Amino acid sequence: MTSVVDTSVKHFTSQMTGATTLSGTAGSLIALLDACLKDGFDIKTLSSLTVAGGVATAAYTGAHSATVDSVVLIAGVTGGPTGFAGLNGEQKITARAPAGNSVSFATALPDGTYTGTVTMKMAPLGWTKVYAGTNKAVYKSADP
Repeated sequence: MTSVVDTSVKHFTSQMTGATTLSGTAGSLIALLDACLKDGFDIKTLSSLTVAGGVATAAYTGAHSATVDSVVLIAGVTGGPTGFAGLNGEQKITARAPAGNSVSFATALPDGTYTGTVTMKMAPLGWTKVYAGTNKAVYKSADP
């Protein structure tokens, strides 16, 4: 189980922390496309991941790109209440702490603390890179 809400629409802005920039140098567009289409970006290791009353809260140190309505990819949850692996996957952010050091999203999983080396990054669009050459790349949607 991933998100209890639709995560099919994703958005990115150049103001996001850790976002790849288009600098005008050879290869910078490929790096930008890799980050948005297939890899994701701005990976953080979470300091905690807890669920209370159907709301999961992911806490981290520093800043992160996630904003309300953006989609993140959670990975590395290996322990916690029954169904803990359900927190791995795409999650749509519903709230961000004013201090910017935690985000929240809806879940149907039981209350508790979820453990592991849990990471969060901006979710990519799910494309594959079918060809790569010097300053060249071809991408294909995994869901045409």
